[in-house]
Amino acid sequence: GLMVLAFLPYLVAHLYAQANTFLATYSVMQGAVSKGSPDFGHLLDLLRGVAEKTFPLVMVAKFVLLANLPFALGALMYAYEDLFGSRTTPGH
Repeated sequence: GLMVLAFLPYLVAHLYAQANTFLATYSVMQGAVSKGSPDFGHLLDLLRGVAEKTFPLVMVAKFVLLANLPFALGALMYAYEDLFGSRTTPGH
């Protein structure tokens, strides 16, 4: 539970970016499939447009991960010490 809480900002940003990417791709594919025989050149252009539209959202999710990672690592280290106790110095 602590790890889910530690990574919650990244999870929210990632799910938002993935949902928007899915919705944009789904609408493009619905339009391409409903026309009958696919024109792959036109489909590639449409998907390139979807990628250009959703790329900033994916970059924001990656930035949130980069900013959140030190805090999540601290939470992981805290949980590890809580489970196994603090490490003692050898020889003392």
